Amino acid sequence: MQFSFLESKPWLKSVFSWAFQIALFVILYYLVTLWQERGLLPSNGSTKAPDFSLVSTEGVRYSLNDLNAKNSVVYFFATWCGVCRLSMGNLQNLYEETDHQKLSVVAIALDWESVEIVKKYKTTHDLTFPVLLGGPNVSQAYLIKGFPTYYILDQQHKIAHVSMGYSSQLGMKLKLNL
Repeated sequence: MQFSFLESKPWLKSVFSWAFQIALFVILYYLVTLWQERGLLPSNGSTKAPDFSLVSTEGVRYSLNDLNAKNSVVYFFATWCGVCRLSMGNLQNLYEETDHQKLSVVAIALDWESVEIVKKYKTTHDLTFPVLLGGPNVSQAYLIKGFPTYYILDQQHKIAHVSMGYSSQLGMKLKLNL
């Protein structure tokens, strides 16, 4: 499809081309995200998150009921996951910058080889929120198919948002309404 008015104004043709490419990228990104998140627990605000009882890298037992802030992030990761390594800093920064009455954060390690490797991961990334040692039961309960996957819960532990893949700090803030 040709637009004759664009021929006389090359700068407008360039702007139109860039706008089209950006719009196409946004649409493709949205479709890929929808495809990735299919099959996860619904984020309709009425589905209660499955309970868990897991031990942290410090030996403290945590359950879903220990997440008592206005919002909570339950972040599933694997120590070998490159995308997890990239986005874990965003989660840590969000945790440090947010009032802990407004936000609880736990990261749940899945597909890990040893407690020592998970502890080293926590130390390497300077994580100050609890890192829990998960396994197949919690993975199945939350329908985890890839890493990282995180659920945002409201104060009643109902699933408000779900995401799989890299998330920026801004993206998480927007989903949390912070």
